[in-house]
Amino acid sequence: MRKVVFIILSVVVIGIIVFFGWREFHVPGINYVADKVGLSVENYLIVQRLYAADVDYEAFEAKLDELLIYAEFDEEERFQAALAAGRPVFFPSFNIHVSTVPNEDGEDRIRVNGHVALGIAERQTEGRFRIGEMSVEAIAQSGLAIDDVEVAVRPEHDDEVLTLIFNDTNAAFDMSNATSFSVFMTGDTGMLTLQFKYAVDVQTPLVLTALEEQVLQLHVMITRNDFGVITSEFRVEPYHNLEQLLEE
Repeated sequence: MRKVVFIILSVVVIGIIVFFGWREFHVPGINYVADKVGLSVENYLIVQRLYAADVDYEAFEAKLDELLIYAEFDEEERFQAALAAGRPVFFPSFNIHVSTVPNEDGEDRIRVNGHVALGIAERQTEGRFRIGEMSVEAIAQSGLAIDDVEVAVRPEHDDEVLTLIFNDTNAAFDMSNATSFSVFMTGDTGMLTLQFKYAVDVQTPLVLTALEEQVLQLHVMITRNDFGVITSEFRVEPYHNLEQLLEE
């Protein structure tokens, strides 16, 4: 009898070990569903990107068609339909803030600051995903010129060189081990294009990647009045991966 009990307990323990080992090293399938774009305050853009598992795209499209029967749906209704289309599992937030700061000579420069945070979507019950390798490209146009780039790195990576390209019109930098960035520009009116390219990793003892070549591209249109006050308008492109971007 004791031998039977021991065998049963051994099988149970092995089963538990196998299950949690599989869970730790298994790469779950997730998909991009939708972006939620909003302005929290003036000159501050927030793009919340929803990824979900078990996405039913047919149900998603059917819900959008249902909304169109009654009236043109707004972005919040579209996002609620996206939330209902699958099981939300990852909800990163891309935050962009435009302001002015003085340089060493006391003259104002335009600063575009950005950072990425992890949020929790409605009905999200797990947090196994994170941003993996990430780079940012910045292109200044129509009267703006890049004056400087600063990348705030995590303390354990403070010896790494993260700025890869830097000139008047283009900058590229690695954000994989950084917390935020700032692009400083001279000029009164123009546009800055930012392109985030990143991977989505699973938080496991090993580095496992669930999605590669994810892309967020946005444009910041900047104007300044006679009093030096800046105003920003934002446009987010409808791409979510590199393949879509290259097809355009």
